[in-house]
Amino acid sequence: MSGYAGLVNFDSAPVNLPLLDAMTDRLVYRGPDRRAVWSADGVGMGHTLLITAPESVGERQPMTLDDCTIVADARVDDRAALVARLRANERSAAASLTEPDAALILRAYLAFGERCTDHLLGDFTFAIWDARQRRLFAARDHIGKRQFYYAQRGDTLFFGNEIRPLRLALGPAAALNDLHVVDYLMFGQGFWLDKTTTPYADIRRLAPAEQLSAHGGRIETRRYWQFPVFERSLRYRSEQEYLDHFLNVFGAAVKDRIRAPKISVTLSGGMDSSTTNSVLFDLLNKGEINAEPKVYTIVTTELPDQEGRFASLVVDALKIRQRHQIIPSDGYELEKPYVDLPAILRMEMQAMRGIDARRVMSQHSSQIIFSFMGEVLSGSHPISWYLRFMNPLDFARAYRRIWQVYHKRPPLRLGVKARLAAILRRRSRAPRVRVDYTFPGWFQPDIARALDLRERWRYRWYEAYEDESKQHNEMEQFVLAYEWNSYDESDAVDFAPGDIVDPFADVRVLSFFASLPPLPWFYGKFMTRRAMIGRLPPEIVYRSKRPFGDADSHLIRKPENAWIDAWQPHPLIERYVLRDLVPRVSGEHYQSLAASMVNLRPMHLNLWLDYETRANRLAVRDR
Repeated sequence: MSGYAGLVNFDSAPVNLPLLDAMTDRLVYRGPDRRAVWSADGVGMGHTLLITAPESVGERQPMTLDDCTIVADARVDDRAALVARLRANERSAAASLTEPDAALILRAYLAFGERCTDHLLGDFTFAIWDARQRRLFAARDHIGKRQFYYAQRGDTLFFGNEIRPLRLALGPAAALNDLHVVDYLMFGQGFWLDKTTTPYADIRRLAPAEQLSAHGGRIETRRYWQFPVFERSLRYRSEQEYLDHFLNVFGAAVKDRIRAPKISVTLSGGMDSSTTNSVLFDLLNKGEINAEPKVYTIVTTELPDQEGRFASLVVDALKIRQRHQIIPSDGYELEKPYVDLPAILRMEMQAMRGIDARRVMSQHSSQIIFSFMGEVLSGSHPISWYLRFMNPLDFARAYRRIWQVYHKRPPLRLGVKARLAAILRRRSRAPRVRVDYTFPGWFQPDIARALDLRERWRYRWYEAYEDESKQHNEMEQFVLAYEWNSYDESDAVDFAPGDIVDPFADVRVLSFFASLPPLPWFYGKFMTRRAMIGRLPPEIVYRSKRPFGDADSHLIRKPENAWIDAWQPHPLIERYVLRDLVPRVSGEHYQSLAASMVNLRPMHLNLWLDYETRANRLAVRDR
């Protein structure tokens, strides 16, 4: 979670050092262990370091090798393989496993140029100034776990891995980016159709798996990675071979994320986090990792919450009772206190709940393992949908195996039309994706017409990620549609920096699953459930999926939270929303969590606009 910021004067004008210092100071909370700035020939970079691995104890950034200077926030995975490739290249023969991640990235650039991203794995964002060509090269990791922002004003390019330094450099007279705002209002946090936008019209960002090259005032970007699509599925003779392959690749992902002498791990009692803990402690018991883990479960007593009980079963099975700690999460209020997350518009009803939990976990380690992306392992299509991609005999075998494992017959939901389409190997016209709410009726008509919002809505729900010619289109949508840089930025006064990592968010793991036959592996997390038989209690292995959102629903219904329906509109929100048409959602007006979330987005946007205006980052008159 280190921070960096910089600027490039393409006309070679001297760097404004007080501004560079001020930009860097905005990031000290991200990297409290070391701060440094560097400038030369019209270019300046600042960096604040958070030490998360032994290799970074003596790290100094900005770092220069062969007239190239780097700033980065990175964790490089599969380091041994990368070092071997680097040593085979004379321009990077000095590469060593003892070097920090930024040094390996810089050596990869020296060896492979702008194709260096083809050789990198992990979570990373970096910027390299190549003085030999007077070129800035930057990149963001495959899934987008870390950010890269940039803005050009005249002959100067500003950049950083957080938006605050850029907002400081550009000044407070910021115009809002209409598309970014309306995407938030329509689809919710993280689901922007254009991943290069920010709330501000003058600041852009790299999309996941995108790189940037800037030279002479001209900026070019390109995508360096596409979600893997395999023409033929991976074929093994036995089920155990698939399970062994999964445990090997997932074990490598877990191992690469444990570089610190201590590690904090979350455990909810669900399948994903339980699998992560099982694999982690197996590696520890085998001596393949050397770290002191501590396991945390967040529980609430205000609701019938079974997470504590299920987590306790996992703790006993793994014999880690002395390493386990419960974090109570009762007593939090809706949006009080308000937490500023300026880079993206977010909708965390109880933001302090997560911040306080991370604060507790960071007391043990600056690295915290979550298992957010385990959801990619389970599809929601009816089983019959996969017939179009499978040989009927293979489909029948997979169906029989699912029946055996789950001890009940899974519903086929196979109509005559779908059956004929599958048998004839035609692409069926499956029903469009269903959503449980309609286009919001509170949009300001002028902006709805100007931006054709109804068409944008239709495209997002019915076309953007619905390429049904791909057997794993649902997994691809889940990975690419959402912003995975959760918990990356916060303005809480006592925020505790921590490197949030996720072994499921690993290109090797995703590529493995993309290579699998869809059945039985994508039915009800079949892979992890089968792999954990004998390692986790049956109550966990066969546990049905837990619904999310109960705590938020409970709070929305409370009479004391009726204030969420009584907000006064900020002057800027009137460009987007007709306040009087926003339905009430609290108390007796509550209908469903999905409908409430849609109709609470204007209130959240209003809170953000008010905060940004008071922080002097927005001009009250947007146009």
